[in-house]
Order: sequence, then C-alpha cells, then structure tokens
Amino acid sequence: MVAALVVLAVGVARPLRVALKADYSSALGERKTVKLADGSKVMLNTGSAIAVEIAGEQRMVELLQGEAYFDVKPDPNRPFIVRADRSTTRVLGTHFFVDRQTDGDRISVLSGRVEVSEPRRWKEALVLRDREAVTVYDNAIGQPQTMNSALSTSWIDGYLVYENETLENVMRQINRYHAGTVYFKDDDLRQIRINGRLKIRRSREMFDVLRHSMALKMTYLTDWLVIVG
Repeated sequence: MVAALVVLAVGVARPLRVALKADYSSALGERKTVKLADGSKVMLNTGSAIAVEIAGEQRMVELLQGEAYFDVKPDPNRPFIVRADRSTTRVLGTHFFVDRQTDGDRISVLSGRVEVSEPRRWKEALVLRDREAVTVYDNAIGQPQTMNSALSTSWIDGYLVYENETLENVMRQINRYHAGTVYFKDDDLRQIRINGRLKIRRSREMFDVLRHSMALKMTYLTDWLVIVG
C-alpha cells in the first residue's frame, strides 16, 4: 500500500512540476508554435512543455516534457541553449529537434550545426551537422547517425510520412497523440514494412486509415486500448 502511494505521488508530482514551471505547453494531440523574444520559433509537438529565459546575453530553453522543433534566429553574440533531461544542446542559428524520450534525449539536426553534451560528465561536446542525429543516455552519448527517415520529423508539416517503416514504429508515432495503449496480438505484425503518409488529426482517425488501407483487424476497448490483430 505504501509503495503504491509513493508511485501515485511521483506520478502526480511530475505533471504538477511541469505545469508550474512551463512558460508554454501543448495538450495531448495538439501542436503549437511559439515565437520567442529573440525572433526564434519553437514548435511544440503533442504533450510538450518548455520553460524560456531570454534576457541580456542569455538565450536558454528547458524542454520539460515531450518534443520541440527549434528554428533559431542567428546571433553570434548569444548562443542558443536547449536543456533536456540528459542533454545540453548549444547552437548559434539552425533548425533542429530535441525529443525528451523515456530512455534518452534525441537530438536531430535538419540544417546547420549544433554542439551536444552530457552535462553530468566533463566530456568534449559532440558536433552534429545537417541530417545527423544522436541520443544522449544516462551514462553516455550514442553514436551519431544519419537521419534517413521522415517519420520522426515530418510532424512539423502536419503529417506522419513513412517509407519502408515498420508498422510498430508508425503506430508508436500515432500513439503520441493518444492517451491509451496499442497492443499487438501477433508479434509478426510489428515488423510489417509499410509506406504512406498520414495527416495528423485525431488518433482514432489515423488508426482507422491504417486499418482500412492494410485490411488490419483492430479492436478498440474503450478509448484507452487498441488491439491489433
């Protein structure tokens, strides 16, 4: 009983802390664009929140929750810094994403150059350039990878674009706009490769498009659970 109460308290405390600290936030299923005082723009993906401090020589954004796309106005005298759970990203002017995931912070660069560091350890910053991405974990920075998929970045244009992606990955992206859980009855279904484009809207409508186009069996048990197969 005590353990359950502790888990409940932690679960309540985190959203409350985010709500109290956030300057801007987006609801589940919502995308929101914010123009900052320095002229930079931030687009918040579903269920995201940021705290902003732009004054004098300081340009700082803390990603408290979720994912954000940054279109940074160049200013050689004031670096733009984004802090997330495990990472610090420093730029002068560029276009990039920071995704605060459960197991690590994912930084992806559309164009320009960023410096990524893990603030808990004194290590040289990793430099990412056009179309490169990296994940920062609790104890290490992963290897940079080439961005060869539009699935995780196309949301800024209002779509989920997928080419030779697994059904599991596509469903996972859709589920970011949904409060419930997706369960696969057959693990083989997870690895089916699919191509297409979904307009971002209500998650139920996106699930239905996949269901019809692939002749998938989907069962909705309330709004909280989708069973595939």
